[in-house]
Amino acid sequence: YHKGWVSHPILSAVFDQPFAHHNPLRDPFPSKKWVVDDAKIGAYTAPASLLSSMRDSHPLHIDFSRQGSANDNNEVRSSVVDELDRPTSTRKHAVLHHRSRDFSVSPAASAHSFKYIGDGYFYSAYEKSGSEMFARLFGQWLEGSLLDFQLGDLFSRCEAGDIRVSYSVNAPSEVSVLASITNEAGLLGHYLSSRQFKVGYIHEGHKSVSEMLETERTHQWHGVIMSRVFVFLWELLL
Repeated sequence: YHKGWVSHPILSAVFDQPFAHHNPLRDPFPSKKWVVDDAKIGAYTAPASLLSSMRDSHPLHIDFSRQGSANDNNEVRSSVVDELDRPTSTRKHAVLHHRSRDFSVSPAASAHSFKYIGDGYFYSAYEKSGSEMFARLFGQWLEGSLLDFQLGDLFSRCEAGDIRVSYSVNAPSEVSVLASITNEAGLLGHYLSSRQFKVGYIHEGHKSVSEMLETERTHQWHGVIMSRVFVFLWELLL
């Protein structure tokens, strides 16, 4: 088993020697996606129903900077790194203007001990309770892993149960749109094809209609294949 950062908790009960490789399942801030109500694309307005299905996007990592004196790292605000005028493929930071606030009084800091560690990451180290530590040691004794030791344990920079949070934003400089103009104000929306399928796509970058349709067809085909594989495996289990 290898330690690493993943976007969701991994159940360790089915691991070999589960007490030695225990993964705490705490997840106070699960991965979440926010979509704006609408966004301007030139003279047109795209609603959330179109924006939420954007393809080929390259999220921009949000970086933060500490504000205040050299000894005060409680106030955290986003750094202003103006790169939106650059091509999307070469941009690495998002531009956000946030009012500085005292991070130490936030629920993340007060209830879950999150700290800003730089490079856009907020970090919370996992702290074992006394009863949990005793139960784990007892379990390791039962499974015979109590005295197991790996060289990598000496150089570990994180532990199972630690949480690292970062933010990113989709802010493409160029998009291609295949949609219907629903009113005189330029509001975009889905349109019905001749076979009564709803069509409405936004792809990052300059794409032709055929390229966009081929990307959508491939994506839907992969979804069908995965669904069939899941049904086949489910039938085998039953």
